[in-house]
Amino acid sequence: MAHATIIKLSDEELPQVFSLLNELEPGKHQVPATPQAAAHALLENFPGCQLVATTLGPHGSLVTSRDSIFAHPGFPIKVVDTVGAGDAFTAGLVHAYLRGASLPQMAEIGNLCGSYVASQPGATPLLSPELIERIGALLSATPLGE
Repeated sequence: MAHATIIKLSDEELPQVFSLLNELEPGKHQVPATPQAAAHALLENFPGCQLVATTLGPHGSLVTSRDSIFAHPGFPIKVVDTVGAGDAFTAGLVHAYLRGASLPQMAEIGNLCGSYVASQPGATPLLSPELIERIGALLSATPLGE
């Protein structure tokens, strides 16, 4: 994590990550009470990191930078297969990040990709033309939340 620009983890992984960090530096990394507090702790402890994205399962995600935080509620879907959904979220988020998107746009695109994959069989379904078009429209729009 010391070399990461973006740290992405799930809310289920937070206790494990902080436990491992605490093993490396005993007493320094207690498990924060909330995903928001965990994101701020990671940003504080890893100065090279610019963004922490925490997926919250059916409750969406939390995207945190040093200056801002955005909670996305996620999209209601019929879950078919969750394998690959976190990777799809990460791919969408990084795609948006590299194009200079706002935190709300990154979260929206990440959640769109993750929820789409979770609603399809298999870990790597082809993205639908409609989803690709929606992502493009989001990236060409005025940043969400501004």
